[in-house]
Amino acid sequence: MISFNEKCDNVLLYLKKSLGQHKDAILPTRLDELEKNTGISFTDNVLNFLANDKKYIERTYSGGWQHFHLTPSGMAFISHSSFVKEQEKLDSDTSLKWYQTENAKKIFEDYPNVNRRSKTSLYLSWFAVGLTVIGLLLKWKCSM
Repeated sequence: MISFNEKCDNVLLYLKKSLGQHKDAILPTRLDELEKNTGISFTDNVLNFLANDKKYIERTYSGGWQHFHLTPSGMAFISHSSFVKEQEKLDSDTSLKWYQTENAKKIFEDYPNVNRRSKTSLYLSWFAVGLTVIGLLLKWKCSM
């Protein structure tokens, strides 16, 4: 089954392709042609989404037919991206945010252990420095 994003891309790419075949940039495509060539029904939410929410296509009515054509914003969008690419990018960003959240949670939970280890290491190093100083002082005192 074809996804919603793929349907959006199919409609936009079909309208872009039909523009390439004609000199007039606003030549409308009839609904029956769109339906026949893309397999997307006029009752599909994709057309409402692209026309009303995104404003990537425009609907006109003439001669008893419903026509569609790409708007400049639709042409700009489909020229540099697609709904499928945007969804993949969103999915990867979401998975990265989840990883960063899990990583931050682990760091936060491990902080007491890491803090205790660093303090213990600090105290042991000061103790070692103290023993070294005492050993040097004793050696110096004995050699006099």
